Amino acid sequence: MSVRPFRLVPDTAISAIREAVAQCLAHWAGDWGATLDDIQADVHRFDGNDLAAPTDEWQPLHGGWMWKSSELPSHVASAMGLPAAPKTETPSMSAQAVAQAAADLGTRVAGLLRDLRDASSTVRPPSLSQAAQMPGHGIVHVTLRRGTGVLSLAADVTAFKAWIPQAIKSAPIRAEDLDAALRTQAATLEVVLGHTELSLADMMDLGAGDVLLLDRRIDQPLVLSAIDGQAELPVHLGRQGDHFAVQLMGHHHS
Repeated sequence: MSVRPFRLVPDTAISAIREAVAQCLAHWAGDWGATLDDIQADVHRFDGNDLAAPTDEWQPLHGGWMWKSSELPSHVASAMGLPAAPKTETPSMSAQAVAQAAADLGTRVAGLLRDLRDASSTVRPPSLSQAAQMPGHGIVHVTLRRGTGVLSLAADVTAFKAWIPQAIKSAPIRAEDLDAALRTQAATLEVVLGHTELSLADMMDLGAGDVLLLDRRIDQPLVLSAIDGQAELPVHLGRQGDHFAVQLMGHHHS
């Protein structure tokens, strides 16, 4: 039995996403009449510097992506050479056009992330103790550069994992806050039901809808998934009264 925080992205996934983004970018550029001759794309995890910007600087796009509004659309347009619409229509360099092009790219990349997830769904995730030592988390930052122009896109790739029971509506948390939360989580993850202490393995004997109360020392509510072999037991971690609580969203019968 292991528990995986939902915001970790291993290096192998970053490499796969980077390769897939390059292919996706090429198709996107062809459809929008843009050239990739001197456009550079990079994919990496968010770090503390990425998250230091005010939350309202990141504006939502379609497909679960965000783009950095401080990078003025007019500047991006002139540097990236983005037309307003697919090449079958009359191009213009309006801010709305750049946003549409960026949103289209975000939607396409979100789709390939889902494909990558499905292709790797049989890979057993790391244990929490291992995961807590891994760098980074699940917010992926895609940067496109052309000359001095920069277009930043960001997405929480784990928002596309099938076992997450509900959408994450909160703003991205700082990487250092997440790392601290994971360390606390690994040290104090003890599940309590009433006055009975349970191990995580005991959770497999509980039914959907059962609620477990957790030690209040856990600092950061996360979405967890209990893993037993190839079986996944999705749970939602939130609050119940003064305690953190886990509600089982499903049940596996072995």
